[in-house]
Amino acid sequence: MSQYAQRGGEAFMERATEIEHWMEENATTVCVAGFLLGTLVDRRFLLLPLALGGIKLWRSLQSQ
Repeated sequence: MSQYAQRGGEAFMERATEIEHWMEENATTVCVAGFLLGTLVDRRFLLLPLALGGIKLWRSLQSQ
């Protein structure tokens, strides 16, 4: 966290963008893993594919 404090909000947004790109590239794997963990382990894991779907919907609506 200290590197983000030193470099400011721009570094944080850069890292957030990298995470978002990783999620888009691995969306299928993340959704399947979240669904399986949600049904087999704990229902809270179902929030993962739900959040990913929301992000993808938001991005698709932005690009139109």
